[in-house]
Amino acid sequence: MRYFRLEATHNENDTRIGIEEIREEEVVYIASIYRDKQLSKYEALRVGIDRIADLLGGDEAKVIINDVRASTPDRLVRVRENIHVKRRKNSGFIVLELSADAVKRKNSITENLKECI
Repeated sequence: MRYFRLEATHNENDTRIGIEEIREEEVVYIASIYRDKQLSKYEALRVGIDRIADLLGGDEAKVIINDVRASTPDRLVRVRENIHVKRRKNSGFIVLELSADAVKRKNSITENLKECI
C-alpha cells in the first residue's frame, strides 16, 4: 500500500492543492497544484485524488486529508475502490506549504523525488 497526504484550500479567486507521497518515512513525490478558479473543498480534493489515482497503476493507497468536514472522506471513498481516505487534523506541514506555494506561483508543479536521486 502507498501512503499520501493531501491538502486543498481555496478562496474566492483560486484553489490550491498539495500532495506528497511517503515511503519508508521519506517524501518521494510532491505536487503543488493551482487552479485559477474557486473549487469546492470536495472538488479540490477530487482533483488531488485523481492525480494520486494516475500515479497508482492499480496499487492501493491510503490518503490522509486535512479536513474536519464529516462527509468529505466518505464521499471520496466512493470515488475509487483502491484509495482509502482518512481524515486527520494537521496532516502534514509539507502539504500545507505546497498548497500555499501553488497560489504564489499561480501554476502547478510535480516532482518524483526518487527519480532525482
